[in-house]
Amino acid sequence: MPMPLPASLERPRRRADELPALELLPDMLGLASLMSRELSQARRVGTRPALLLMQVEARAESGQALSEVQQQLLLQALGSRLRGRVRSHDVVARIGLLRFAVVLQNMERAPLAQIQARLQRALSGPYELQDQLLFASLRVGAAAATGPRASGLELSQAAESAMERAAPDSSWGELMNWQAEPRGCRAEPS
Repeated sequence: MPMPLPASLERPRRRADELPALELLPDMLGLASLMSRELSQARRVGTRPALLLMQVEARAESGQALSEVQQQLLLQALGSRLRGRVRSHDVVARIGLLRFAVVLQNMERAPLAQIQARLQRALSGPYELQDQLLFASLRVGAAAATGPRASGLELSQAAESAMERAAPDSSWGELMNWQAEPRGCRAEPS
């Protein structure tokens, strides 16, 4: 039976303007480092986090590619929407130009596949920005720590592998189980 979070780690609900900002990471190695820190903290309190990794594909209403300014506006709007859709104590990061990651805390009892599908539905689709209709579609992969020895690098690689196998905007896609033998993590593409 998982232990409840100590009172010192429970965070009060925050208004949207009080949510923590997105972490900005240069690449996947930055994500692995972030995951290692989050795993260390989770081990101290006896929880197991999960990682959602999202690749954004953006286009205009006409199907054309977006300008750099349009793309940045769309990614800022998507990042804000993502930050507002997860719990205030979950970590949201932007990786490079077109990727986002969410470190979901205390996922032992939560249905990861349902959270993944809900976020994909909420974030994919039209965004009206500066009187223009822009569209975002997502590829989403997930990895969950299944054992006490999972590493941040293994979890980020498992999520990236699951994301690459996932079809854009599919609710479930193919299901792939990936087990890192001595350490333990599970990858699930959308």
